[in-house]
Amino acid sequence: MTTMLGLDGAFDRLLQLHRPVRSERIPVAQALGRITTAAVSARASVPPFARAMMDGYAVRAESAQRGARLRRVGCVLAGDESAGEVHPGEAVRIMTGAPLPPGADSVLRFEWCEDDGEDEVIVLRSIREGESVQPAGDDARAGQVIVPSGTRLSARHLAACNGFGVPEVSVAVRPTAAIVITGSELVADPQQPLRRGQIYSTNDAFLASALLEDGVDITSVQTVADDASAIRAAVTSLSGVDYLVLSGGISKGDADHVPKVLADLGITPVLEKVWIRPGTPLLAGLWGETVVFALSGNPAACLIQFEVLVRPVIRRSLGWLDTPFPASGALTRPLSLKPVKHTRVLRARGWIESGRVWVDTATSQSPGVLSSLADANCLVRVDDVSCPPGTVVPLRWLHPGS
Repeated sequence: MTTMLGLDGAFDRLLQLHRPVRSERIPVAQALGRITTAAVSARASVPPFARAMMDGYAVRAESAQRGARLRRVGCVLAGDESAGEVHPGEAVRIMTGAPLPPGADSVLRFEWCEDDGEDEVIVLRSIREGESVQPAGDDARAGQVIVPSGTRLSARHLAACNGFGVPEVSVAVRPTAAIVITGSELVADPQQPLRRGQIYSTNDAFLASALLEDGVDITSVQTVADDASAIRAAVTSLSGVDYLVLSGGISKGDADHVPKVLADLGITPVLEKVWIRPGTPLLAGLWGETVVFALSGNPAACLIQFEVLVRPVIRRSLGWLDTPFPASGALTRPLSLKPVKHTRVLRARGWIESGRVWVDTATSQSPGVLSSLADANCLVRVDDVSCPPGTVVPLRWLHPGS
């Protein structure tokens, strides 16, 4: 029998189970949402040449002093290779993004000069060397790191990769997971009419969606009755995945068959209970190379167990160094709770105001209330029985990439 652990001890224990990070190289165009396993370096300098940052005339700054008359000798547009060399006293018409011609060191903006209508430009304002020019490699040079390892790639990261000439990136291989939901009262199809005693399932939708959000490949989602044979058949059909996540049937009731089924299959739990509310029963262990998590069937408890303990562990397989409560916020109202040994994890609404994160826990915390799961945008950890307003508590945001 394993020892019942506190939240922190349980998380440390579960971290020992996560599957190792595996890496693969894929095209940048396919890498949205994937997590880098190696730093991404620029393949090309940006810009690859000194370029005009304003429309105007490419000149030598020493020639572009107020009152000077410069001879107009050509034009260069964005995409042109270049123009002829600019000599003292000359000006080449140039557009934003165009390469600076040889000999020029500055751009005289159109509004700082006057065209005499023939072949001369009159300087109305003196300029310094380097005016309105972006030097070659000013953004980053070839070989410079542009995306660190461990980054979840977003649209802006992919844009940077393209801009720096990077065709492929090394990312974590997507782990696989299967889900088994137990409960004779559950109906998976919301279009199916309910009989007396039945309810629509929620944990299948939550777990599958949450894992997909993080980049896990879901191989199977099954809902089975509270029957030991059915549960065993479902579990044994799913060997070979990286993670097997079950929900329901793990407490001490007459129909809670999951612990015995897993034990009969040779799964030795490293964790069976955690001092948290809601969500005390939580079974985890290894089945060959598959990591098994058996969570509560109660929707609120299942969400909290998954978000706080399971999701951060699975994210380690993706190279994502998540922790149970990576943020914090200040309570807007006092909390007064019954004295218990457990750490409370409360559903809450959080927002940023005047540069500070505030959280309000004034929503139903009943394990049987479903609506507050949709209303909450964060979870907060409370270890004390009494907290005055302004108390800073650990916080976990409930959204992708949090």
